[in-house]
Amino acid sequence: LAILSIIIVPLTGLVVVVIGKSIRRRSRRTAEKIARIMGIMSENLNSIRIIKSFAMEAFETNRFKQEQERHYALDLRQAKLRLISSPITEMIGAFIAVILLWIGGHDVLVSNDMNSEDFIRFILILFSVLQPIRSLSKVGINLQNGFASADRVFDVLDTVPAIVSKPDAIKIKDIKNEVSFDSVGFNYDGTDRILKNVSLTMKKGTVTALVGASGAGKSTIADLIPRFYDVIDIRDLDIKSLRKMMGIVSQETILFNDTIGANIKYGLQSVTDEQLQKAAKNANAYDFISEQPNGFDTVIGEKGVRLSGGQRQRIAIA
Repeated sequence: LAILSIIIVPLTGLVVVVIGKSIRRRSRRTAEKIARIMGIMSENLNSIRIIKSFAMEAFETNRFKQEQERHYALDLRQAKLRLISSPITEMIGAFIAVILLWIGGHDVLVSNDMNSEDFIRFILILFSVLQPIRSLSKVGINLQNGFASADRVFDVLDTVPAIVSKPDAIKIKDIKNEVSFDSVGFNYDGTDRILKNVSLTMKKGTVTALVGASGAGKSTIADLIPRFYDVIDIRDLDIKSLRKMMGIVSQETILFNDTIGANIKYGLQSVTDEQLQKAAKNANAYDFISEQPNGFDTVIGEKGVRLSGGQRQRIAIA
C-alpha cells in the first residue's frame, strides 16, 4: 500500500514540471508586456503637452488599450495554467486513493491479510502526508513565476560594460596644457564613417566652438572625450578620474527631482555656498533662483518641470 501511495509523488512532480515550464515562458512574455505598457505610460506622461498640441489623446488612449488587452490575454492564459495544476494533482490523489481503498478493503474484508485498525491508521497517515505534497505543487508554480522575473532582472545585472578602465589605468587630477585630436576617425555600428581624419587642439583656458550642419559630427566629437565610445588614445586613463574633470551640458537638459542647489552640485563632494552662488551667477541663473520660494533649496520636480526651458538650461550650465 505504501509503494502504491508513493506513485503520487513522481506523478505530481511531472505535472508541476510540465505546467511550470509553460508558466515560466508565459510569465516572461507577461513581464515584457508590462514593461511595454509602463513604457507607453511614461512616454505619454512625459510628452503630455505634445499629445495635447496635436490632439492625439484618442490615438494614445487606443494604443494603451490595445497593449493592455494583449497583456490581459497573456495573463488570463497564465492564470488558467496556474489554476489547473491543483485540480490535476487532486484528481491524481483521488484516483490513487480509490485504488488504495479497493486493495485495502479487499485485504481487510476478503483475504483478512490486514486488520481494520491498521488499515484506518494507514489511511489517516496517508492523507496527512498528501496535504503537504499538494501544497508543494503550488510552491513550484510560484517559483516559476519568480524565475521568469529574475531572468529579466539578471539580463540587465549581468550585462558586461563594453568600456572599462584597465587594471593599471592612470588617474589624473587636472589637464596640463590641452586636449588634442590627431587624425581621428569614427563610425557607429553599421553606418558610414562620421569622422574622417579629424585633427584639432583645445588649449587649456580657452573656448573652442565646433560649428557645422546637423549630422556633421559635433556631438560625436564631444562624446569621444569622456569615453562614451572607446576609440581614441585615452584608454590608459582611468574613466572616473577623466569624467570627474568634465562638466557636460547635453542637448537635452536633464535635471533631477531635487533642490536647485543639489542639481548644481551634482557629482561634486563638497561645495561651499560661495562657490554655489558664483556658479549660478556665471550661468546667469542667480536672479531667478533668488526669486524662488526657497531659493537654492527649492525642489524643481521631475526633470525640472516647475521651471521654464531657459531656466532649466541655465541650471544645467551652472
